[in-house]
Amino acid sequence: MLNMAFLNFIETLYGTFRGYNRLQIRKACKRNTQFEGANLAELQEHLLKHRIKHLAQNCPDYFNILNIPTPDSKETNLRFSNLPIWTREHQNQWFSQQMEAPVQGATAHATGGSTGEPTRLWISRESYEWRCAVTQRGYSWAGAEDGKKAVYVWGAPAKPLPKWKIAKQQFHHRLLGRHIFNSFDFGEDRMELCCELINTVKPDTIIGYSGNLIALSQYVEQYPDKLRWKAKTAVGGAEGMDSNQRLRLEKYLVDELFMSYGSREFMLIGMEHKDHDGYWLMDDNLYVEVVDDEGQVLPPGKSGRILVTDLNNYASPMIRYEIGDIGTMAEYDPKNPLPFRKLASVDGRSNEFIELPEGKRMTALFLPHLMKEFPAIRGYQIGQRNQLGMELHLVADSPVDAQTSAEIKNAFYQYLPHDFSIETQRVKELKRKANGKTPLVILLDANNS
Repeated sequence: MLNMAFLNFIETLYGTFRGYNRLQIRKACKRNTQFEGANLAELQEHLLKHRIKHLAQNCPDYFNILNIPTPDSKETNLRFSNLPIWTREHQNQWFSQQMEAPVQGATAHATGGSTGEPTRLWISRESYEWRCAVTQRGYSWAGAEDGKKAVYVWGAPAKPLPKWKIAKQQFHHRLLGRHIFNSFDFGEDRMELCCELINTVKPDTIIGYSGNLIALSQYVEQYPDKLRWKAKTAVGGAEGMDSNQRLRLEKYLVDELFMSYGSREFMLIGMEHKDHDGYWLMDDNLYVEVVDDEGQVLPPGKSGRILVTDLNNYASPMIRYEIGDIGTMAEYDPKNPLPFRKLASVDGRSNEFIELPEGKRMTALFLPHLMKEFPAIRGYQIGQRNQLGMELHLVADSPVDAQTSAEIKNAFYQYLPHDFSIETQRVKELKRKANGKTPLVILLDANNS
């Protein structure tokens, strides 16, 4: 594997030659960590003003879709806080109206469609460089930046790729020290193979969906002779993790876990630092808000809908975009080791509901908070086939006794009608999506048991 300094030199030289401003962006990304909080807030305000001005001058479709007056092209008083929430449906409508890339060099992207429909957007080259730069900065806090030996426990592409693209990706991954393990099928036989890869590679870090890392740590707990190498760190993301799962992971799989928060729309949004107390936001690339149902900003400590504004992507109007997550902002402390703001928690997907009779629904986001009170339960998932009841699938060290089952049901019945059926069922493993993620709520068809 190439020396990290040489690798950075080659990448920077390539990016400079191609006109990507990579060197300047990487330098700015590093410099911004030395800012005072007030200076970073000024930078955000400056970037927001430019985004709004560009919006007013170059994106009339944005205002038409939201059905609000289009400001004069010289308008400078358009206030960010007065802009409506931009939804996935708005973005897809806007994207469908674009005949070509709005900015030279922009590329089309799509999310995985975890809510049923992918979000489609354009990403400018400058924005892509910023995304990579802040991701490398965040991952460096976990000792997981490019150049460190890493095993990725990740999902495979949904569609087969051309052979030339597979070869290109494999070369790129090896150059950066990455070893990819497809976790879509992650039964015990595949976990054994994953352990063999870790034993062979001896990675500094393991990166993967939280659900995969949890499952792998459970496997190692059950079969301790299968894993002979313990990585220094892991980076988990895409799904939540309760305190018991975290303790188990740090006991059996790696020495230290760092949680990340990101999305396909924006890449890295927030990252744990060595304090492991919330997600430090990438404030020089994104502006994150937590708002109520009316779109009004909530004070720190109040849980609400997460909105994200991309400060550097002028190819799509991703301004006050509702990402579909629920979270809580932390109080700002001027004594913080970093100038960035912090999300105290990401509580889950806003679309993860338990369906109830008469078209009613209730959020399932309290489930992780409930299950952390039961250390013997290592995994959990709600399965529903109708609005009259649900199955609670549990991965547990031993059969779930009647008392534990009753305690779990009683906790649910504080929020659910008592004629709503709840069955607890011990399972060997939880259901995963094609991309390897483990959803909190799944739909069961008539043939599921």
